[in-house]
Formats: sequence, structure tokens, C-alpha cells
Amino acid sequence: MSHLPRLLKDEGFDVVDFEVNHKAYQVLGNNPFIDNLIHFNPYTLKNGQELRDHWDEIAKGYDKFINLYGSLEYGCIAMEDDATYDLPDEERRALLGETNFYDQTTAWAGYPERCGKYKPELFFAPQEIAITENWLEQFKGKFTFLINLAGTSKHKRFVQAKEVTHRILNKYSDAEVILTGDNPELEFQGDRITSIVGKKPFMQAVLISKYVDCVICMESGLGVGANVWSTPTIFLLTSSSPTNVTKYAYNDLFIQSPAHCSPCHKGPYEYRGCEMKDGLPICVNFKVEEIMGRVEEAYQLYLIKKEAVCAS
Repeated sequence: MSHLPRLLKDEGFDVVDFEVNHKAYQVLGNNPFIDNLIHFNPYTLKNGQELRDHWDEIAKGYDKFINLYGSLEYGCIAMEDDATYDLPDEERRALLGETNFYDQTTAWAGYPERCGKYKPELFFAPQEIAITENWLEQFKGKFTFLINLAGTSKHKRFVQAKEVTHRILNKYSDAEVILTGDNPELEFQGDRITSIVGKKPFMQAVLISKYVDCVICMESGLGVGANVWSTPTIFLLTSSSPTNVTKYAYNDLFIQSPAHCSPCHKGPYEYRGCEMKDGLPICVNFKVEEIMGRVEEAYQLYLIKKEAVCAS
């Protein structure tokens, strides 16, 4: 939804306010097209009726009220309490596989004719940018990777991360790897490996993704953020299709999981009906050789960028 503030201003709205939860509050921070960014904790309400009453109340006084609740979950993703969840894979793919998430949000907001005409945007304070740029000076002149070890769900666990990291470092003498993610138990150490797990929050990792030469991540917000900057991104897709997530991405190096059930377009919590291996859904088992092929593509893009900088 990060493109909506600019779109709404272009549509002629003088005041654009967003009421969002904690995660969206971070994502939309510093956006110059938002007049009032309002933090809301939905867990303070007791039930769905209180939530609906809240929406009715905050809509008062506005010429347009857009409610994005369920626009992706349920709108584009089969949740476990949704009848679509139990459909055969092919039927679910036919229903959900060809809708891009940005297009869904644009149309849901009431502007289907604007689909594909806006790019996602992120804004950071000058101090945040300065801190990140200064920190990244240690990697100047290196082939830098930002690797996400895990997202918040089981199908976002990069189980090949350690092997891929060592393969990268062994093949490219100028490579440096930065590890990020939300699970310190998955962290590992080694020469030319720097970890920001537990040290830098999610949005700082997203800002770092602007400056590195490649991002490798499972189907998580970090990959979406990296696509904002057109950073070469090896997006390891499990539940979603490339049309859903990376349709408009530049330098897109996605890989679809080789699992027979991928993409499933599910939003699982209990992983009901999922085929599991070692406590994780089988869709997380990517082929290392295929990932390394994408790494080589990223390296060639890095060399082109390096030559362009030297020529300038």
C-alpha cells in the first residue's frame, strides 16, 4: 500500500490520513504524502463488532474512506478459516495466482485504472540514511549480500542459508555477507560474515537492502522492500506466484519453490494440510544449485554496475 499516499494526492485529495498498526506505522513513516499517520492497536478492541464500530467512527468527516482490511488476506490469500483454503491446488491457483498484490490494493482503493502506474515507495529520515551509509562504509568495494535467515512463519525459513553463504564466499573472493532475520537461533558466524540479527530492526534492514548488491530472502517483507530499490533480489517464493509478488520488480531474480504444492496461495498458521519435513513445510526446500545460478546473475549485474561507476 506504500504507493497509495501519492496516488491519493494525485487524485486531488488535500488531506490524506492513514490509521495503521505498528508494522505499517514503520513502513509509512516519513511519507511526505501522508498528512496524519495515526497508530492504532486493534488488540485493544474486544470483538469484530467493536472493530466495525471503530471504522464507522473514524470514517466521519472524510470525503473518501478506504478500508484495506482483508484486501490481501482473504482477497488474495487463502487463510485457514476460508473455504478457498481447502480447494484443490489448481483451483486455488486459478483464483488467486494471477492477481498482483499492488494491483489488488490499487483496485480495492477504488482506482483499477491506475493499476501498474505507481511504484512502491519508502521514505527515511536523513539521520537514518546517514547512520546506514556510515555503517556500510566497511563493505565499500565488496560484492555485498543481505541474506534473510527467516521470516515470521515456517514457510519463510531459509534452510539453505548457511550452505549458500559458504558457497558464495568460496566462489567470490570479494563477497561479504550480511545476515538478518528475526530468529537468533539460526545465526551463524564466519569470515566475511556480519550479522545484524537482533541488532538492527526490520526497517533498517530494508534500508540496507538499498545499498547491497544482492538480497536473498524467503517470501518476506524484506524482499518486498528490496524490490522498492530495484536491488537484484533472489526472492524464494513458496506460497505466492511471481505475478503476486514480483510482477513489477526490476532486477527480479525470483525462484519458485520446486515443491509440487507451490504456489499454494495459502496463509497458513497451523499448516493444516501441508506436507511437512523436519517440522517445516516442504516448500522451503530449494535447490542450492539453482540459487547459485541466480547468484551468478547478480554478480554479472554487480560487474556491470562497477564498470559503469569506473567509467563515470
